[in-house]
Amino acid sequence: MINRVANRLLSVGGWGATLLCLTILFLPLFVLVVFSFNRFPYGVFPLKGFTWQWYQKLLRNDNIVRAILNSIYISSFATIAALILGSLAAYASDRAIKMKVRFEAFLYVPMIAPGIILGISLAFLFHLLNLRLGLWSVVFGHVTFLAPFVFVLVSASLKRFDRRLELAGRDLGATGRQVFWLITLSVLKPTFLAAALFCWTLSFEEFIVTFFTIGSDSNLSMEVFSKLRVGVTPELNALGTLQILVAVIVGIWVSSKLEGVLD
Repeated sequence: MINRVANRLLSVGGWGATLLCLTILFLPLFVLVVFSFNRFPYGVFPLKGFTWQWYQKLLRNDNIVRAILNSIYISSFATIAALILGSLAAYASDRAIKMKVRFEAFLYVPMIAPGIILGISLAFLFHLLNLRLGLWSVVFGHVTFLAPFVFVLVSASLKRFDRRLELAGRDLGATGRQVFWLITLSVLKPTFLAAALFCWTLSFEEFIVTFFTIGSDSNLSMEVFSKLRVGVTPELNALGTLQILVAVIVGIWVSSKLEGVLD
């Protein structure tokens, strides 16, 4: 009897804790979505009616549209570069190169270093080399902390990789290049997809490193930061809602792709 009551209390407590966590996570997003459709330009209750005007105003704002395009450019190029560099580093490390432990420790530094330290270091480096800051410098800065994440993810997959697949390919007459492209990369496709999505998301929302390396250009995080100085506007609520919608769509698409690859 006592055990039954204790188990029920634990079950109720577990569900209560889960509900509390979900509320903390999703309540701010729900409020943001609701106020993006509110006719009244201030975030206060009660609501004054439904409207699409903030979305229309957002899409007519050339500065925000340009900032979004710049963010997409930065995130895409930074993700591609990080995937290439991080994957090559993981592959080299997995092949038991000399000083493997020190090599891995060196790669972890940009990942665990505070963003403000990394941003200041990059800004000082560009100034020392007399290089003009711009979108390319932001891409370079993002790659420095994205590549280690790719390295960690790909390294973990390579450690679980069954080497007998490569040996079987070689026994069947495949060259080293064919084994790499047709076997190794095929097995690592889910990891590459997950790493790409993770890096793209980190790059898209990164602010601190961007702040120190973007110069006179602007991207979405910088544009939002400049607008937040005067408070949260309905346009920002609309922008956040669109980002949530895109995140949900991309999440569903990636999940379906991963299921297809794993099957």
